[in-house]
Amino acid sequence: MNRFKKTVNNKKGFTLTEIIVVLIIMAVLAAALIPSFLGFVNRANNERLLSEARVGMVAAQVVITEGGLTAAGAPAVTAEALNTQAATAGSRFNQLVAGDAPGTFSAFAITGNRVTGLTYTRDGNTVTIPIP
Repeated sequence: MNRFKKTVNNKKGFTLTEIIVVLIIMAVLAAALIPSFLGFVNRANNERLLSEARVGMVAAQVVITEGGLTAAGAPAVTAEALNTQAATAGSRFNQLVAGDAPGTFSAFAITGNRVTGLTYTRDGNTVTIPIP
């Protein structure tokens, strides 16, 4: 009988108050960290979009160069021609960006034989790159 009294009086574990305090602390920490995490995700998505748009810039420049359009006396490529390339499935431009930039390229800007800008859209997000 004496042994039973020792077991009942021996209190081990956490009280309800201690558990609630720990849960409140965890909730405060989560509330502080979640917006920070979402900011990292948004910045990562923006960087991905810019990176994919740069792939399009390089691909457009390759199309211009491969077409011999940078040779002396050759006609300058038009933005409309690049827009047509981007919109045509299987074109050289789309072969170059396949897999690396699954979005849509449009609104190319060209100065002479150099690509100076474009607009890239993916998953409803749009980025415009002007190159001086």
